[in-house]
Amino acid sequence: MMKKIFIVPGLLLLLAACGTDEEPMAVDDEPAAEPADSSDESVPSTDEGPEMVSGREIIASLEQTAEPVARNEAAEAFRESKDYKSGVFGEQTEELAQDLAVQTIELQAVNEALEEAYGSYDGFLKAGLIHLENSREGAEQPGVWIGIKNPDERTEQLAAILQTKVDAGEIMAKYIHIYDSVYSQQDLEDIAYAASKILRPMQEAHIRSQSATYNIDADAETETLQITHNFLTDEQKAEVAAAFPTWEVVFEQMEVMVPGPGEPDVIYPEPAIVTEPSNKGSYVLEVSENEFLSEGVYYGFKNAADKLKVGQRVDVGSTGIIATSYPGQGTAVLVEVYPTYQPEGADMTEAEAVRQALKDWKMAAAGLPAIQTAYDAAGDQWRIEFTYTWDEKKVEEIFIADQWQNSENWCQAPEKSVLNSRKL
Repeated sequence: MMKKIFIVPGLLLLLAACGTDEEPMAVDDEPAAEPADSSDESVPSTDEGPEMVSGREIIASLEQTAEPVARNEAAEAFRESKDYKSGVFGEQTEELAQDLAVQTIELQAVNEALEEAYGSYDGFLKAGLIHLENSREGAEQPGVWIGIKNPDERTEQLAAILQTKVDAGEIMAKYIHIYDSVYSQQDLEDIAYAASKILRPMQEAHIRSQSATYNIDADAETETLQITHNFLTDEQKAEVAAAFPTWEVVFEQMEVMVPGPGEPDVIYPEPAIVTEPSNKGSYVLEVSENEFLSEGVYYGFKNAADKLKVGQRVDVGSTGIIATSYPGQGTAVLVEVYPTYQPEGADMTEAEAVRQALKDWKMAAAGLPAIQTAYDAAGDQWRIEFTYTWDEKKVEEIFIADQWQNSENWCQAPEKSVLNSRKL
């Protein structure tokens, strides 16, 4: 599995190295031994070479000189925190607890050391790169890993700063690693920028440029340039790869490829109406000129008002990138519309009934409604039930009279009256 380089703006990370100030060697009265004849194979070499850990050359190490009393207390306090115990971070395991402790303790110490040694975050980006490796992901040596392109006196300064914290029992040496790196983070950003200069014109030239997108990830250790996309042709991939002859360029497709010239971005059902109910897809709750709301996400979608209608059940193929607002924000690439349900004897379709029930609906503090429908043949009406996501006790029941409308397009909303509306 490729190791990802995580650089978060404002998050300053660093490692420490051993200091170089050593005590002078004692001189005894014994004469110096004759140097071994390098040609004599019977004499073992004392040169063990550089220390290698997880395939990386370690250029500095910290020494655990004291019991990490303060560190253990901080880790235990985190274990007892409300967020951890409530499962916010996932299932409570020893591996998870260890990883989170490293992120909240060693990471903070590295952050402070970096500011002091390099003067600024940008200064470090020009000198090295950083990533975290986690126990729960099977890391051989979990912790904070710092790669330094050209070690200098700042590396020694970092070592001294962090060693002081180890000596005080505030951090653990085994979770901080520093190694020799061919690249700095600035180098990786320069490579990614060079790739984007090729990819962006391709994206902008696409017939559906608003839905075309790409991601670039440069892996320093494997010299792999991974490009995740939803629009590149084989010819375009070859052009990108040719621009980076010393790197392995890997292409990965996102959820759905953007339709090309002559290809539809909405798949309509055939037949449009069925007599059996279905739970496929999610309802379209709102539609505007270039956006629609479904699945708890506002999707950007060009000419959405001309292609979709409130009340339809749809399956949305997106770029896979959803902002964590509420509702979420994303971009739709391909939308499949499912057939609407119309039971025998009913004049309206399910889509028409839901659309009428949503006619006066607005986003409120209770959040988005989960919708359930039922056709009441005896009462000649549709029952639409809204259960709100942020307040499960709030349930709204709406009854729609089933009255035939002379409309050739079931997507068009009929003029219906709401017979009754009440909150249970």
